[in-house]
Amino acid sequence: MYINIYLFFSIFQIFYNIYFGNKIDKYNKNLFSNQLQLLSKIFIFIFILLFIYFIFYFFYFIFFLQNFFYLFYIIFKYLQIIYNYIFIYLSFYIFIYLQFIILFFLYIKINLILIFLIYIIILINIYSYIYLYILDYFLIILPTYFKQFKYQKDIYIYIYKFNNI
Repeated sequence: MYINIYLFFSIFQIFYNIYFGNKIDKYNKNLFSNQLQLLSKIFIFIFILLFIYFIFYFFYFIFFLQNFFYLFYIIFKYLQIIYNYIFIYLSFYIFIYLQFIILFFLYIKINLILIFLIYIIILINIYSYIYLYILDYFLIILPTYFKQFKYQKDIYIYIYKFNNI
């Protein structure tokens, strides 16, 4: 369950540009842009929290090598399951639809180059999601042969079954 970092930062950049773009643009003060600006504040806050999770996730690789930190290993594994379910499965569909909403309702007067760039971002997000989803199975199944911990294989089997629900 490794993280789609490109998807994370591309979506963060979209909401960052919406929020600060509407803040600078004083002539675009309708109700829809104010609601979208508030929604951008919420998602920027969520992305900051997820970025803090990236930092803590880095220590998982340190704890992975030591038997003393087995409790931390289990905690990070469950955080990984929760993060995988919330961000990868749910937000993938939500943010793709939000990109189309931003495209057709907020920036109606944009040129064709910007439409093409947003379309490319959407395609890259889709293909990188599929690529990392396939890669996750190799990163889950292969480490089961390395038995550093007592119940490591059971944990990986549980994660594998969780992904196939």
